[in-house]
Formats: sequence, C-alpha cells, structure tokens
Amino acid sequence: MADLLIKRVDPKLVARLKRKAAKAGKDLNTYVKSALAAATKRRGRKVVFHDLDRLAGTWTQEQYDEFNAAVAPLRKIDKEIW
Repeated sequence: MADLLIKRVDPKLVARLKRKAAKAGKDLNTYVKSALAAATKRRGRKVVFHDLDRLAGTWTQEQYDEFNAAVAPLRKIDKEIW
C-alpha cells in the first residue's frame, strides 16, 4: 500500500473530519480512506435514485384518467403569450 501525505489542511476541515469519524465509530485515517474511496467510486457512474419506486404502478386506470383530465388544461399553450 502507498502512503499519502496531505499538507496544509484547514484546521476547521480536520475538526469536521474528526467529528464525522467519531460519529461513524472510526479513527480519522480509516474514515478519510473510506471517504476517498467512496468519492472516487462515484465518478463516471450513473446515480440511480429509488425515492419514488414504491409509488410506481400503484394508480388504477381510473386514477390515471382522472389525473390526466385534471392536468389537461395545464398542457395547453397560450399562443398569445408565445
């Protein structure tokens, strides 16, 4: 394994990192290594969110039709302002 030395780190950043490490139950070195690994793994990867998955496919056809009828006026373009 290689060693990495980071010089002139802002003391406020070090304090934040130490607090986060303690909260995660890790020593500073382990926490920073895991944070660096996580930061580099995200690059180039498409982020997939699952926030609304539980709602997908839950509407009945009647609910879908009712929703479409309710928003239909919002889909009309007012040619006078365009």
